[in-house]
Amino acid sequence: MPVSHMIAGLEEEFGFPLFVRGRKDTTLTDGGRSVLMYVKDILATNEMLELRVSQLRGATAGTVRLGVIESIAVNWLPKILPSYREQHPDVKVTVQQSGYREMINGVQSQKLDLAVVSHTAARGAEAPLQFIPLVQDRIVCVSREPLPGTTKRFIPVEALRGQKVVLLYGGDEMDVEAYLSQQDVSVEVTASAHANTALTALVECGLGCGITTELALSGADRAGLTVLPLVPLCFRDLGIITRDPKFLSEAAKQMLQAFTDYAQ
Repeated sequence: MPVSHMIAGLEEEFGFPLFVRGRKDTTLTDGGRSVLMYVKDILATNEMLELRVSQLRGATAGTVRLGVIESIAVNWLPKILPSYREQHPDVKVTVQQSGYREMINGVQSQKLDLAVVSHTAARGAEAPLQFIPLVQDRIVCVSREPLPGTTKRFIPVEALRGQKVVLLYGGDEMDVEAYLSQQDVSVEVTASAHANTALTALVECGLGCGITTELALSGADRAGLTVLPLVPLCFRDLGIITRDPKFLSEAAKQMLQAFTDYAQ
């Protein structure tokens, strides 16, 4: 806001003039002199506010609160965040790594600006959320021994019928359970894990075969284990959720763009 407009607004609000405006100069009135110190503070604060707004619009300042699942934290963030922080050194980035439910709640309560979840989980949210697709992540089976009907390239989903299985929980199981239900295949869940390393360890212990996704396993030790896609093929659709992209800060919009660029 121009200073002259601000001063005019203050004079109207106060009910008395702050300046006597002549042809060649402008002097303070008695009332203006008595509030001069406070007016200077207001003008200085307004200048700082305009600077801050300008920084936020230009994505040079502010905070981006990001939620990610483990597989994104392990495989994507080391490639995305260094470049983002180099381009926006004054933007503070906070990261919450947790399950789908916690992140959906975080976005809905405005504790998170953005979060990476599956489309299945986003559809189950109590309030509508914007979902921006990123990548399709294929569902796979992890086993110690070949299951009946296993080939060198895939495992038929029918081979899982009645089998003991290990699932990831915290939201990751939603897509797997939806797939098994769609295929009308019942399994016996003998163990659950909250991390991919734990899932493979439980499979190695003989508690069952693990059902998860390719991206989830890319950071886990798979030595001695067989990892094959299930057929019919099925994918979890990963994307970024937010309450409304048009209300994101410029810094958050740039983070969203960094994720979509990386996914392409």
